[in-house]
Amino acid sequence: MQYPCLIAEVLSPATEARDRGIKQQSYMLLDTLQTYILITPERPRIEIYQRRDDRAWEYMSIAIDGIDFEIDDPLIHIASLDLQFPLSIIYENIDFPKQQEGD
Repeated sequence: MQYPCLIAEVLSPATEARDRGIKQQSYMLLDTLQTYILITPERPRIEIYQRRDDRAWEYMSIAIDGIDFEIDDPLIHIASLDLQFPLSIIYENIDFPKQQEGD
């Protein structure tokens, strides 16, 4: 990676601590990086860190309860790329396990 403006990490149990720790810290020191996204593969949840004009990082977590994108499909906005898309795009063709009653 020479000059990334966006990095997205798909989390896994084996690498999550590293992805949220030293890798995230290293990435956020990159001058060109504007957006860092952490994607949870087991359920519809992403975390977005976006660099503001004052160079500080802004955090946003987007998740939906249940897995019905027809009822709830929030829009993701990546300001640095002037890009907007529904959360369901990230999880297209993913079969989530059925939730148990009371989950």
